[in-house]
Amino acid sequence: MIQIPFVSVIMPIRNESEFIFKNLEAFSNQDYNKNNFEIIIVDGMSTDNTTEKINKFIELHPSISILLINNPKKIFSVGFNIGLELANGNIIIMMGGHTIVSEDYISKCVSHLNNSKYDCVGGYIDTITIDKSSHLIAYAMSSTFGVGGVGFRTKPDQLMEVDTVAFGAYKRSVIDRIGLLDEEMVKNQDDEYNYRLRKMGGRILLAPDIKSKYYSRTTIRALWKQYFLYGFWKVKVLQKHPRQMRIRQFIPFLLILSLLVCIILSLLNNFGE
Repeated sequence: MIQIPFVSVIMPIRNESEFIFKNLEAFSNQDYNKNNFEIIIVDGMSTDNTTEKINKFIELHPSISILLINNPKKIFSVGFNIGLELANGNIIIMMGGHTIVSEDYISKCVSHLNNSKYDCVGGYIDTITIDKSSHLIAYAMSSTFGVGGVGFRTKPDQLMEVDTVAFGAYKRSVIDRIGLLDEEMVKNQDDEYNYRLRKMGGRILLAPDIKSKYYSRTTIRALWKQYFLYGFWKVKVLQKHPRQMRIRQFIPFLLILSLLVCIILSLLNNFGE
């Protein structure tokens, strides 16, 4: 008889009131046996009603194992490490609160990890919008020029080995070897973590049948802030691991730089006339 792996979904969050109920509903609808997974939510001292919604969900779904604990430092990496210390799973899923997973997300992750030599697996993220004004943002986040050709946003139909994935599922055995997330990393923690995984010989699989939906930011200002922080902490990752650099990581920067150069040249040309 094949033993079904126990899965721990670790979800460090902060101020996810708008999406957390939908997120948890997606896990309540999983086709994976509810006795074989747990959800550990590590809240970064939310200032909205996120925790109230979580507690309400726990009350309505007593059959699902959900643990809600605090993360006083508010940082994702710290929250994940807190959750990992309490996790019972043979497989660990690093999850965010802004995401809605497909009903077979857990079972697909487990299947790929059980039937391959890969140590981590993730799937394609379909970026969706709340309103019409954020369609352009969603398009940018799914384009090569917007995200540098990263597979989990731009290659929905390809089964392939990749450098990194978002919301990945990891074998507990490989996590025990890599260690905790780097708590100095406020952003890009998974990127840095996956580099360490590959450095020690681990392999990461992008599987098109593992699907999730990510709600994009609704304003250019919010998107700018999000990607400014990603860019800032990407530099920190590269400082720690210079060999981690890939050409695709510079494509968004080169696009913005080329647009700025074109604007400047256009202005200079108009002044010269």
